[in-house]
Amino acid sequence: MKHRVPRALLLAFAALCLSTATMAQDRKEKSQKKETESPEKVRNFDEVLEKLERSQVEMEAQLSKPLPPIPPIDSEKIKAEVEKALKNLDVAKLEASLSQKEMVKMKADLQKLREIELPRIEAEMKAIRPQIEKSLQGARESIEQAKVEIREYKAFEEALVKEGLIDASKYELEHRDGTLTINGKVQPTEVYNRHRAFLEKHKTFVIRKSADELCVEND
Repeated sequence: MKHRVPRALLLAFAALCLSTATMAQDRKEKSQKKETESPEKVRNFDEVLEKLERSQVEMEAQLSKPLPPIPPIDSEKIKAEVEKALKNLDVAKLEASLSQKEMVKMKADLQKLREIELPRIEAEMKAIRPQIEKSLQGARESIEQAKVEIREYKAFEEALVKEGLIDASKYELEHRDGTLTINGKVQPTEVYNRHRAFLEKHKTFVIRKSADELCVEND
């Protein structure tokens, strides 16, 4: 014998499924986009700073806009509809069409819907806004920190050029375990000491510069 599930109950479960599926799909799409994107090449530290400046302008524009309102989930209304649907159930007919095990499972699912799932979704929706604001603020701080670091690398490069240790158009620098290597040659103590403040702050890095690309690797 077939039985008909009340429309209100279907709507309640549909709301739960839609919310969960939407959030999962958003996370999946963001993850896939991040994996497929490749970093844009830069030729020098000035271009890195220009990119950071553009990112900061875009970020500040986003921060200046009010966040759009998040559509509320009327959990009380859904609960009321579920309760109404339960009251209108013809329990005798339903019990005749379902096994004891199925009845127990259906009651447990409804109980979970009322007491766990709806409050959980409502709490998640309320938590979204502060999470967005925190993420934007964190991005702003990361950009500022990156700008400071790139300016330090740029100043280090300029100092080495001025000392005649590197050609600004092509070089390879490595700093590791307290040793500075320039184009494969370990530098003497006097060179290291001149740049000790920078090197002690940036303990491990490799910088490769060619005519068309600048690559910085650091820990």
